[in-house]
Amino acid sequence: MMQNDKKLKISVANNRKSVNWVSQELLWSEFITKISTPARTNETYEQFIKLKKSQQDELKDVRSDLLQGN
Repeated sequence: MMQNDKKLKISVANNRKSVNWVSQELLWSEFITKISTPARTNETYEQFIKLKKSQQDELKDVRSDLLQGN
């Protein structure tokens, strides 16, 4: 457990375009743990940069978006 571990209120959804976001409370240390493992996809960097911007955006949207609330 971290020193000064504070509670955060965040909103989560299935993807960045979602219209239904759910409020959630978690500790700063839990948030760090949640985002510390990168999500990897199968394409190479060369393949990725050849994709259209919209296709790149969809591939980057691999986990729930997180926004800090009030």
